[in-house]
Amino acid sequence: MHWRKPAPTGAIECVLEHKFLDQNPKFEALSYVWGVCKEEDLVPVEVGGHEFRVTPNLKDALQYIRKEKEEVCMWADAICINQQDEEEKAIQVGMMRDIYKTAKIVTVFLGAGTIEGRSLIAALNRLGHEAFVVGIQSLNSGELMDLLNDKIDDSSSTVKRAALELADQAERWFPWVSYHDFTKYEYWKRVWVFQEFCITSKCRIMLGRDETDFETFAGAHTLLNMMTGRTLRRLHEENVGLGIKVVEEEKKDNQNGAIGLEHWKQQIKVNENVIQMISNSEGRRITSMIGARKGYQSNKGNRTLIRLLERCYVLGSSPSNKEATHARDKIYGLLGLASDAKPLDIVPHYRNLKSDLETAAIFKDVTSKLLLHGYIDILAWCQWPKSIEHLPSWVPDFGAINEPCSQTTADKIFSASGNSQFVWTKLPEKCFSIRGARIDEIRGVGNPWTPNSLADPMSVSTSDRTSMNQQLLGYFHAISLFADYAKAEGSVKMTGDQWNEAFWRVPCGDQLWIDNKRKRATDNGLDAYNALVKEIIFYQSIISHNMDPQQPNMIPEVSLDEQMAEYPRLLRSEARRQYRVALDLQHDRRPFISLLGYIGLVPTRAKEGDLVVILCGAVQPFVLRRVGKQYELVGEAYVYGIMDGEFMRTNPLVEEYELV
Repeated sequence: MHWRKPAPTGAIECVLEHKFLDQNPKFEALSYVWGVCKEEDLVPVEVGGHEFRVTPNLKDALQYIRKEKEEVCMWADAICINQQDEEEKAIQVGMMRDIYKTAKIVTVFLGAGTIEGRSLIAALNRLGHEAFVVGIQSLNSGELMDLLNDKIDDSSSTVKRAALELADQAERWFPWVSYHDFTKYEYWKRVWVFQEFCITSKCRIMLGRDETDFETFAGAHTLLNMMTGRTLRRLHEENVGLGIKVVEEEKKDNQNGAIGLEHWKQQIKVNENVIQMISNSEGRRITSMIGARKGYQSNKGNRTLIRLLERCYVLGSSPSNKEATHARDKIYGLLGLASDAKPLDIVPHYRNLKSDLETAAIFKDVTSKLLLHGYIDILAWCQWPKSIEHLPSWVPDFGAINEPCSQTTADKIFSASGNSQFVWTKLPEKCFSIRGARIDEIRGVGNPWTPNSLADPMSVSTSDRTSMNQQLLGYFHAISLFADYAKAEGSVKMTGDQWNEAFWRVPCGDQLWIDNKRKRATDNGLDAYNALVKEIIFYQSIISHNMDPQQPNMIPEVSLDEQMAEYPRLLRSEARRQYRVALDLQHDRRPFISLLGYIGLVPTRAKEGDLVVILCGAVQPFVLRRVGKQYELVGEAYVYGIMDGEFMRTNPLVEEYELV
């Protein structure tokens, strides 16, 4: 699309030109959100002397980007692709990678902007430049996490101290509310712009006429992430201190202290409102996109489709999940980035866009091709409920995936199936057959553990956190009871030490979150468990006085003053954080005990009578439910004591399981 110089009337006039990418044409590309727009809301531009109607957001982009003194050649998909021709659309979708990679620059257009937005871009440019000067780009993710916990005395201490000083200064002048609104722009949510943002070697971000380059923006956002984490912790600690003052004053029943009491209560509410605003920010989406772009550029595009799907829809789950108008675009929007797109041979289809039946068929075809290439881990993405009807149980709903509880493709920490090989057979209709060994049948289940969307405990309200803590203590209690019962029965052979460790290894799925990744729990996990339980008990005692009298071991044995003195240390404990994050990864699980006495974790949907099976080639067991002579895949499981191939070394009977 070739723009002419601005007409005297200010109208947008352009002509379409045919270019061949192999001739290395000089052009820019536009990355923007179409938006949902009714036909009557479309606005006119002139293309080749004819009126062409576009969305208001596209017209704004063209007006703000247009150069005053020169002509511009730019790719804008809504104009350059015939949207009424499904065949052309499918072909051009397959070329998006090359188009955006060839463009000399990609302009990310967020919207027309406001006066506040103009001030924000200026603030981002200032903060990003200052962050670059202090060297924040030299810190890795682990070192940035250190800043949250004031861990600065190491080889990177000079940069860390400078970054903390800059953060303290910026907290006083940076426009936080405007940035909170900025994180909610639709652009950061959409899957189609993901590849446009990642592929280009050079990009700029525009809000109205104001702009910032990617490197400056990334530096500013990195520092802001660290600042918000520290702010959350500070406000949380402040509220705990205020809560103790309220408790002590209420005990005195002193009317002279009523003014101070109300002031403290009001400050707690103010702090919680700030906490709520920060936690409602969608900055994690931006973090995900910045990380993906850096990863793509450093790996030169060497990422398979399953790894891209994992990054966009699985890792970290919902906060960074990408949205699409049509569910199938969750896959098609990533094909341009996938290094294995050709061997997978996934061809975009845009017929029957509103048909769940058609979408289910596409998801089934994609899943079959990924399984054919050996990606059995994708079965752990098969979770419930599913937003699309007609999906077989063994096909993920790519629009609604939570991070697997046992591990991801990137984290090889379990090997429940040992050396067995993944073998499957595609059957007619919606079925496929897979080999596996039955462990046992579920005898009983405990109450579910359902953390609030994997929320940081410091980013939720006092009442929500109190409720979450009660649920968590009940979860711990049920697992301890199952472990004691199984040990007493003695049917499952384990050492005394193994049974004695079950109470803390099972709740976290025998994992800890170390250096921003899952790792197998070590003996230090006991200290991590104890630190977390102690922090929870103190919090419940200090803030809510809501302890369960039926769990006497959960009543604090020290005074309120001693609790208050120790609480900040517990809250900042790295061990506590390692266990807490690992717990959140066990979302939507419940404890179980089997007929023989195996214990572990299964999906909340699992029930008595379901089978726990190791599928050949899988790193974790799965729960299957009988449906006549076939089986429904309920979800992944964790079974204590057999996650390293112990069960498979007993040479169990391996059978065919036909999944529907």
